[in-house]
Amino acid sequence: MANASVDKLKSLMLRHGEKALVGLTAALFVAFAAMAVLTPTIDIKPEQLKSTAESAQAQLSKPQDPKDILAKLEEAGIKDPGFEKLV
Repeated sequence: MANASVDKLKSLMLRHGEKALVGLTAALFVAFAAMAVLTPTIDIKPEQLKSTAESAQAQLSKPQDPKDILAKLEEAGIKDPGFEKLV
């Protein structure tokens, strides 16, 4: 014979589980909608975006010497772990 409290819990969840889930979903929707309305937007001008993108493109297209890259990595304390030896 099954436990009486388990049967009661099962019956309760079958009758009211969907209502609780819909209520939780509605509460989350209201909370997320309120956060979306109250959060300030990003204040940026098209000219700022264009100048930042051009600066980034210039930095990416600038050639770098491998020795300079290694020197910067060593200054930062990043060492070669030797992954190719492990594999």
